[in-house]
Amino acid sequence: MEFEWLADATSFRDHADLLLLEHEAANNLILGVSGTEIEQPGSFDQFQAWVGFDSTGPVIAAAQTPPSNLILAVPRSREAVGLFAAVVGELPGVIGLLPWVETFVMARPETASKTMSQGIFELEKVTPPPSTSGESRQANHDDLEVLIAWFLAFRGETIGHAAEEDRITRNVECRLAAPSARGGFWLHVVDDRPVAMSGHSGPTPNGVRIGPVYTPPRASEGVDTPPTWWRPSLNGF
Repeated sequence: MEFEWLADATSFRDHADLLLLEHEAANNLILGVSGTEIEQPGSFDQFQAWVGFDSTGPVIAAAQTPPSNLILAVPRSREAVGLFAAVVGELPGVIGLLPWVETFVMARPETASKTMSQGIFELEKVTPPPSTSGESRQANHDDLEVLIAWFLAFRGETIGHAAEEDRITRNVECRLAAPSARGGFWLHVVDDRPVAMSGHSGPTPNGVRIGPVYTPPRASEGVDTPPTWWRPSLNGF
């Protein structure tokens, strides 16, 4: 098996799409991150990726935007995961689906521990929400302060530790600058006061990743409890 290291997102996708699109929903994160780097160069301080090939074509792919964790795509074999784990360098961590990420970790020399379990939910049918007070609108740069504050609060509640504010600020600004189909935020507003937000980013060829979805407790004084349909289970992220 041969492995190729790539520092260009376009080259990575040219080499890896045959593999990545076999499981588009499961690979939404790596597709979204690489797509963002292609459409908005410089969105990340650094982009690097790897593709492993055998005689049949690409069998494993991964990407990283240091200092973030490595994103491991769904591979075609367990053997490919073990071989890749042995050649990639030092990493802060890895994100991937079971059982592949466990195979990757077991093939590494360092000690590792699980810090979070998440799931991927694929939307197949949209049920229109019941009518409620207020209205939803697309967020813009005038909403930057509240978007950053709520994104930080979302991270604190769901992940358990605060993110660096400058990284969140850059994320929000990049989404607001992107074409609406590629990324952005929506706010639900009651009496001219934002009470909830939803975000989207990282489109894949046939979808887009939804998140964060956040309703802060008592978002603004004098506003009744926000609509329940804006308060999804955390397992849905």
